[in-house]
Amino acid sequence: NRTRSGENVEERGNPLPKIHLNVEHFAKFQEMMKVSGILLPGKLVNEALSLLDWAQQAAIQGDIVARVDVITHKYREVLLPALEYIASKRELNKEET
Repeated sequence: NRTRSGENVEERGNPLPKIHLNVEHFAKFQEMMKVSGILLPGKLVNEALSLLDWAQQAAIQGDIVARVDVITHKYREVLLPALEYIASKRELNKEET
């Protein structure tokens, strides 16, 4: 396996995972690359992982991850299964103490 620059992936010590997407998710992935101006699929995955890591850390601290409408100043909570799982674990831990 070689990167676009010709480096051997295994030599760099960064084996790339294979990701299987259905047709709809693959189309969404390509659209996200286009909209964000990201040219390399790995870069989009890395940015998504960074965002999810940030959101998980916020949820672990008990914060709500939300988006704010700039016109109405109303917020909507971001609902992701991973964040909901963290919140449920936090609630269970509260009940046990």
